[in-house]
Amino acid sequence: MNHWKFILFVVAALGIAAPQAQAAHPYNPSFKPVSQVLDNAGVFKPKTLQELRAYAEDSEYYTGNQLIIGIVPSFGGKTADAYALEAAQALKVSEQGKPGVLLIVSKGDRDARIVAGPQLAPVLSAQVQQAILERVILPNLKQGKIERGVIDGVGSIMMALQGKFVPPAVKMAQAQAANAGKTGWSPIAIIAVLFILRMALGGGRRYGRYGGYGGGGGSILGSVVGGIIGSMLMGGARRRW
Repeated sequence: MNHWKFILFVVAALGIAAPQAQAAHPYNPSFKPVSQVLDNAGVFKPKTLQELRAYAEDSEYYTGNQLIIGIVPSFGGKTADAYALEAAQALKVSEQGKPGVLLIVSKGDRDARIVAGPQLAPVLSAQVQQAILERVILPNLKQGKIERGVIDGVGSIMMALQGKFVPPAVKMAQAQAANAGKTGWSPIAIIAVLFILRMALGGGRRYGRYGGYGGGGGSILGSVVGGIIGSMLMGGARRRW
């Protein structure tokens, strides 16, 4: 299959013959969106599909970025990368006077790719695209949750276009750091607890069994705790000097 035949195949698979004329935006009749949602795999219910289209068009209206979402039954034996690049060319992503991005999803292959125009590289870099795919979209697709994967993926792409996307792993690390900061103990509190433990474990000298002074009951743990207290105190003194 040569290059142009494949483009015709992609256009047919997506169920379009040419860029479709869109209805005027309700807030601005002169605004003609070029964003599209093309579901040729029957993933979305009509109401959900309509809402997703309205979301894409609203995003274009406010950000100026074209968004095309394509869901196909399969990649037709092509690799996901090759299919996505051909689809982006066939659908004229970033070629209609606006920076554009394509999310192409294969229901049968349970795979997806993001293709962004060069103008969007600062906010939708290859690293960000990979994070959205691997952390948001593909886990849902692998579980058969195609609709959820598309919706969450579109939301993440929109956040990235606004410079607000944070990968889930980074979010978790930030949350853990914030919680640790809220519940962390101060050095003084730690020293106080260790001092109480040392006293409870026989840190002070006492009378031996047969008279005279004993060696603190032979408490190795008490000695260790005492050493920790001393180290913390000496460390604090050195920092003050």
